[in-house]
Amino acid sequence: MRLCGARTKQDYLVESALYQRVVAKGNPMMMVQFQNDLIHIQEELMRINSIDEMDEELLTPIRTMLEILEAFKNEKES
Repeated sequence: MRLCGARTKQDYLVESALYQRVVAKGNPMMMVQFQNDLIHIQEELMRINSIDEMDEELLTPIRTMLEILEAFKNEKES
């Protein structure tokens, strides 16, 4: 939820139910979570020696961050 900019799980669920689209809103906690996730991803990538060792769960935060960055890019271009 924090990567999407929602303050609480309730905010996320209400916005999702009402609009069927969650809009990422930047805030300091989102940036902290982004940084923590990137540090974790970097540590995991440095740990593995081959693609076979990579945990598929590592891709989830990468996809989420890419989706958020793409949304910011599209919003900026509008």
